[in-house]
Amino acid sequence: DSQEHCGLVMAFVAHVCGVQPPPSFLIARSWLSVGRKAPYPMPGDIVVLWTGTPDGPGGHVGLLEAVTDTDVWLIGGNQVNAIRSFKYDRNRILSIRRIWRA
Repeated sequence: DSQEHCGLVMAFVAHVCGVQPPPSFLIARSWLSVGRKAPYPMPGDIVVLWTGTPDGPGGHVGLLEAVTDTDVWLIGGNQVNAIRSFKYDRNRILSIRRIWRA
């Protein structure tokens, strides 16, 4: 099924971690209000990306797996219509959020 589900997967992860997901958890950009801004990226952080245009309404959310100078690898839903790891351009990052203590 091609239904967008990145926010739903993240809501499940948050629930398992004992964290309240945002009220509009299906909307990727709603995750910009969860936790606190990460001072540096670490595996397990929540990453919110823009889709379409940086100022537009579209977005994607997933868990940080790895980061390089140019790319970010996220584990999440709706990544080629599956829950899996996928590479994105690092320039698409809107915010990296932390819901756990480092």
